[in-house]
Parts: sequence; C-alpha cells; structure tokens
Amino acid sequence: MNKFKDVILHVLVALQPKKDGMLTSILDETKNVFGNSENFTGHKMTFLPLTESTTGEKKVLIQDELKPVSLSVKERLEYTLNFFKDAIDVVASKELTNTETLAELNIGDKSFNVPAGVLLSIQKKIPALRNVLKDIPTARIDRKWNKSDDPNYRLVTDPFNVTSTIKEEYGLVLAPPVGEKIAAQVIKAVKDVPVGTKSTIYFSSQLTSREKSEILHNLDVLDENISAAIQKANSIPVKECVPGEAIVNFLLQPIV
Repeated sequence: MNKFKDVILHVLVALQPKKDGMLTSILDETKNVFGNSENFTGHKMTFLPLTESTTGEKKVLIQDELKPVSLSVKERLEYTLNFFKDAIDVVASKELTNTETLAELNIGDKSFNVPAGVLLSIQKKIPALRNVLKDIPTARIDRKWNKSDDPNYRLVTDPFNVTSTIKEEYGLVLAPPVGEKIAAQVIKAVKDVPVGTKSTIYFSSQLTSREKSEILHNLDVLDENISAAIQKANSIPVKECVPGEAIVNFLLQPIV
C-alpha cells in the first residue's frame, strides 16, 4: 500500500523539510529524555518485620517504598524512530517520482531498490541518529536482571534482602580490676538489634548493554550497506519505495 498514492510531487517537495525539521527536534528531545535514567527505573521495597520485634511498647515500623517506572525505553525508541521512518519515506517517494536512478539496498533479510538520492539522504541522517542511540539508557551491570512479564517494564531482579536493625541501649557491667575492693561499674552501651528484613526488587524499562550494542552494530551495518548500494547505483525502475519501516524494525530487532 502506497501511503503517498494521492500526493502530487510538489506536495512532497514542500513536506520534506517539515519532516526533516520535526525529526531533528524529536532526536534532540529524545536525547534529553535518555539523559535522565530516573525516567526508566523503579524499585519496590517491602519491610518484613520480625514477629516479636518491639522497642519498649512501640512496634518498629518501616514504610514500604514503591517507585514506578515512568517511561519505557522501547516505547520512546519506537516513538522517535517513527519520525525517522516518516522522514525517510517522504524523501524516498519524492526521489522515486523524480528519478529512475536506483540502487539495491540490503536491510537485514530484505532488499529494496532505492533512488541514489535517498541513499545519500539516509546516510546524512545516520550520524544524528547514532548520536542519540549511543545514549540509550542501559540497566546496571552489577545486578542480575531477568526478563519481566509486566508490560510496564522489561527487566526485573530477584529480591535483595538486607537485615534491618535499630540501636538499643543496655547496661554493660565493668568488673573492678582483680584484687581491688571497689564496686563494679555499669555503663550505657549500644547494640544493633535485628527488627526485620528489607526485601527490595528492582525493575527497569532500560535495555541491557548487549541489546544496545547490537542496535548500534545494526546501525553500522546499515551505514555500510548504504555506502555499498550507492556504489552500485543502477536504473532498475520501481513503483514504490518506503524502506522506513524496515529500517526501524531492523534497528529494534534486538529488543523485539
């Protein structure tokens, strides 16, 4: 299906700079969003008191904590790459209408006959995209992450259990030195008394370092394929050229 079927050429010519400008704005916005890892992480801390834990007449109580994940890295990537796709498809349709000079572009297991001018346009956009993708937030490598079934986040840890204590005063008897006839002394001392366990589960919508590395690798492969395709420009005619969605799917392949 050609999404530009009823659009005439001069409309595409006017539309291209608007799409390019919007893409630049979204890339800058997403780069800023990726810069704050707090947007993509959360945790849940549950206090598990001992059954007989009291201090005097007051029961020890530590409030549970919950910080939800506010944003999803995958959803933000899809949102941003949708603008990348639209900008590519606009210039692809324009160039296809205006030229018959085509080159074969391989994207993963797919192949497209793309106007040479489109290849040059995509190639110019790749550095800005790479500049954003290299800032993709990744999960902490010092934690063991498991895949999550919860749609709100991708990764989850097993519970981290830490003993919770309080300071408690008690009387410490100091015996007099041997041979001295003086009374023993009692001084105040402080000890840590276990009152329960903090059980914390961490969750994140971030990508793993491996997934980020694979996305950047796929972008490098795409860049190399575009360079190769430009050198093999030919005159094979096509009726439709919308490689944007295939490019987005290829870049996101590691996290699908």
